[in-house]
Amino acid sequence: MEKVYTDNGLWLTQTADKQVIIGLSKAGQEEFGDISFINYLVDQDLVAGEAFVSIEAEKAVTDILAPLSGKVVGKNEKAEGTPTDLNSDKDNLNWLVAVEPSSAFDPTAFKSEETK
Repeated sequence: MEKVYTDNGLWLTQTADKQVIIGLSKAGQEEFGDISFINYLVDQDLVAGEAFVSIEAEKAVTDILAPLSGKVVGKNEKAEGTPTDLNSDKDNLNWLVAVEPSSAFDPTAFKSEETK
């Protein structure tokens, strides 16, 4: 599935097994600046509209709000030790969490193109 985007600097894509991967988009990277620290604020459950990760970057420390609700089934733990990976344009480095959505994922609820 192709990526869709949020207004707060994230990309989302659904895998074949219906998990949704959430990552930091190029617009998010540009908005935050070079990332130097990441702190996951949730371990098990994402709640749409609530903070799930805190990112410290050159421009600010920002709590990022979850774009959907669901069970966290994976976290990019490597990013905790190497947060600069989140500055990458490679999805296998700049992803944040993998989620089993609590309801059917609707990509039309998000933007199809990345904008600032």
